[in-house]
Formats: sequence, structure tokens, C-alpha cells
Amino acid sequence: MIFEEFIRKFAEASNETAGEHFTPREVIQLIVHCLFAGDDEAASKAGVVRSMYDPTAGTGGTLSWGEVIARLINNTAVLRLYGQELNGSLLFLMHLISKMRPAAEGGGRVAIVLNGSPLFTGEAGSGESEIRRWIIENDMLEAIIALPNDLFYNTGIATYFWILDNDKKADRKGKVQLIDATRMYAKMKKSLGNKRVLMTDEQIAEIVGVYSTATASMTTI
Repeated sequence: MIFEEFIRKFAEASNETAGEHFTPREVIQLIVHCLFAGDDEAASKAGVVRSMYDPTAGTGGTLSWGEVIARLINNTAVLRLYGQELNGSLLFLMHLISKMRPAAEGGGRVAIVLNGSPLFTGEAGSGESEIRRWIIENDMLEAIIALPNDLFYNTGIATYFWILDNDKKADRKGKVQLIDATRMYAKMKKSLGNKRVLMTDEQIAEIVGVYSTATASMTTI
């Protein structure tokens, strides 16, 4: 928490957004648990090897916390951490997709937090629209989770957590799961910049449970 407070204060002093520095630890916890959900081998096999890549590594907070949480899931797992720093939105998402392991080699999964604009910006036939169409037609979009407002440090805007998979399980093929987690929060006793709420461990577990179950919240595409 001390390190996070230093980063937040630095962001305020330099007129930058804290989102460019790090993601709140509860969001990282949610992301990692969802990425490991359904991967029984990763959760239980001794010495299993998994790679974790963050193209917006910044201070490395997501990678370091991701490793901590992954080891809580399986303390014998071998985590290979990779990171780089890059700005962008839908083009940035395409950059992430380019880093996925091919489906023929076991497939890869992507988790990314975005604001609302990638969902609707761009007219039909525009670059943004064509990227969305390509992602959906290739059946890569697995789930979108709407997060609570006021969860990030220097913005109160709506944010969404996307999960992509280029080798979906049979029961998820041709479908996208939509989860409204906008009310899954607890108010903080003291605000940190614009961050006024957090997600508790119990709320994270409930969201992951809904994601893992994947029934009523799925939409055929």
C-alpha cells in the first residue's frame, strides 16, 4: 500500500493519470483468478509452467501481484514473467492478440481493462468497427465484465474487463459472456484520489464463480 500511495502521489504531481502507472490490486486479483479459472492443470499440477505477459508493465505491479496471486492458486507453479510498455486502445488490443500462443499450440488467453470507447467508437466500416468485427468473427471474445465506477485512482469513468481466448472450450464457442459487476464493490473509508470503492475478496470470488459457471450471462454471437 505504501508503494501504491507513492505512485498515486507522483501521478497527481505530474498531472498524469494513475491508470498509466498501475492497476488496483483487487482488479489484478480478479483478472488473474479469471485467467486461471477452468485451467485445472494450472491450479493443481505440481511444477506446472505458465507465462504471464503485460504489455503495459509500467512499474511491474501487475506482474508482481499476478505472480503472488498465481502462487496462492498453486504454490508449486513456475511463473515466467514478461513485460513491455506500450500505449493504445483497440490497436493495443490487437497487439496483445498478436502475442497469444496459437490455438494449434494450446492457445492463449488475454485479459485487458478498457474504458467504454472500444465497445462503440467508429462507424460501420471504420478501423475500430473492423477490429471488433474481426475479433468476434474469429470467436476470440469470451467475456466482458463491467466494473464499478470510482475503482481506479484518477478517473471515475466506466471501465470494462475483457477476456479473450483463441481456443475456446466447446461450451463457449460462438458465445460471449456479459457480466454486470458494477454493483460489486465496498466503499473505502478514505478515498485515494478518485478511487472511492474497492472489490472485496468475497465479491471477487462471486464474480469469478459467475464467470466460471457461464450459463445465463452468455450471449450467442
